[in-house]
Amino acid sequence: MAAEHYILKNSGTELVLKVYTNDANGGTHDIDLSELAENGETITGLSFKELFWTCRPNKTITVQRIDGVNLEGGYFFANTGHWHFNNFNDSTYSGLPFRFTFDGPGTVILRLAKATS
Repeated sequence: MAAEHYILKNSGTELVLKVYTNDANGGTHDIDLSELAENGETITGLSFKELFWTCRPNKTITVQRIDGVNLEGGYFFANTGHWHFNNFNDSTYSGLPFRFTFDGPGTVILRLAKATS
């Protein structure tokens, strides 16, 4: 199974996204902001507010933004954990699509601040 994503919450100001794979070989999954929009909505930016992740021992998950063919920024996760951006949103590359890279089974849940036009 390739990596998949599900929208767990999509309100006017927040989006919660789950991305995972059960494949022993992992995989790469790209998501454009337009794929996450509700009908009639244009998402202009998604900023990180909170991240949860889990993966098998000796496996990792990488979350990056894509600017054309270039990968920008990034979070590199191992084991299991949680980050909360307390009074801070990481919005450096908020308008760019996502790339999730798994080198084995894993799950990441992102709570994102949503900007729309």
